[in-house]
Amino acid sequence: MLRQSFRLLYLSLSINAWGASAAPGAPAGVYLGFSGQTATVDPRHHRTVYFPDSGNVGGLWRSLDAGNTWIQVDASDNFLSVTVDPTKSSIVYASTSGLGGYQVLKSIDGGASFSPKSIGLPGGETANMGFLQVNPQRSNVLYLGTEGSAVFKSTDAAETWFPIKLGFGDTHYDLAISGLVMDPESPDTLYAATAFHSVYKTSTGGR
Repeated sequence: MLRQSFRLLYLSLSINAWGASAAPGAPAGVYLGFSGQTATVDPRHHRTVYFPDSGNVGGLWRSLDAGNTWIQVDASDNFLSVTVDPTKSSIVYASTSGLGGYQVLKSIDGGASFSPKSIGLPGGETANMGFLQVNPQRSNVLYLGTEGSAVFKSTDAAETWFPIKLGFGDTHYDLAISGLVMDPESPDTLYAATAFHSVYKTSTGGR
């Protein structure tokens, strides 16, 4: 018998498509939105979980009890991804979607408020995907995978950003990052998947 390994904690529904705004048996306090990217667990406090909703309602949602209940901590933007500083849980970074280009937000109070930190990021392009990674050994170093401009890096805790070279091609499909992961034991090693079904690797942090 196949053992059930996952339990429903957050259900994302299209109200217009499905004609429903709630799911039978959903845990009390779970918000039912439209769509989202990935949940993020605080590396220092494992019962704290963040969920970015990039759908009709949007916002950033947080659970302090391992996903049993949720509250919306920010409703101002459509959030694409979120990551937590591995050395200080009060510092949270998020990327948001929109027509004016990419925006990274930073919170120093656990998501209660955010400030824009987007100097150097591409403007004027639709942002539907954004993947954030933070170096667990040097938390001032961050990476952002974008939909049309490949990967950007910050070495000053998101104050400024610059593009890094991984040998990407020149087409939109080569520059559209569909996934970005970091080796936790060797954080200068990153893998970037593209919409062209390719995977690029750097072992030097993009240098």
